[in-house]
Amino acid sequence: MFDMLKVGTNIVSPIHGVVVDVREQPESCDVELYIGSNEFQRVISLDHVTTTLHKGVEVSAGDVIATVPPWECKQDFGRFELMVMGEGENSTQAICPMLLLAPSVAEESFRQIQLVMEKWNVTAGSATSAYTAQDLKTGVCESETASAQ
Repeated sequence: MFDMLKVGTNIVSPIHGVVVDVREQPESCDVELYIGSNEFQRVISLDHVTTTLHKGVEVSAGDVIATVPPWECKQDFGRFELMVMGEGENSTQAICPMLLLAPSVAEESFRQIQLVMEKWNVTAGSATSAYTAQDLKTGVCESETASAQ
């Protein structure tokens, strides 16, 4: 969930939990940060971020835990992905986080995400990183699940 964002955008933890892994991604000059929680019973992946956190650090929902770096080390925008990890038939699946929102907040959350997407399009203009009309209609998840491999 999410795609292109302004470099330096703060990323907050969506859950109370513990950092279970930080995977370096030198090809894109960033890391993928994994947060687990016994209460939530799933692992959250925050991909394409920079952070000073390491495995075993406790975080609280709302804590600033990372920032968005330049995409592929050189772009003037950043790319960020929020994924909820789950098990598929024979592989780990990324589940669209929007599917897990309580109905009482889902509609407003979707509206806010669409506003972010629209603001990005104003910034990006006709660049290839702009969201399409279909993206704006369906939101940031291309499908309900995707392979996390």
